[in-house]
Amino acid sequence: MREKVWRIEVATREGLIDPAGEAITSDIADLGLTGVRSVRFVRVFFVKTGESAAKVRKIATELLSDPICDVSAVGRHVLKAARDVSVVEVVRKPGVMDPVEASTLKGIAEMGY
Repeated sequence: MREKVWRIEVATREGLIDPAGEAITSDIADLGLTGVRSVRFVRVFFVKTGESAAKVRKIATELLSDPICDVSAVGRHVLKAARDVSVVEVVRKPGVMDPVEASTLKGIAEMGY
């Protein structure tokens, strides 16, 4: 099967405390920026694989997220967009070590993919 790069998003379920989002909101306020009411933190994974969409969804739900407190989405945004929302996406520079990448690859291999 031909390999494809899948985008997986994982976020804290609506209505639960988003500790990373709250910390970023506080950091923004500490910088003196006043227009930000709240921040939602979304983890984004890019997975290159020849596996099926169903298997990639299984990776998202069983490996990358906690089904009790997280929601995940494959190939689409996990949070609903609103009119007054801005999105800022931060990624690592190419070549920078990413320990999450290493543990994710190990977990995917342990799932047999």
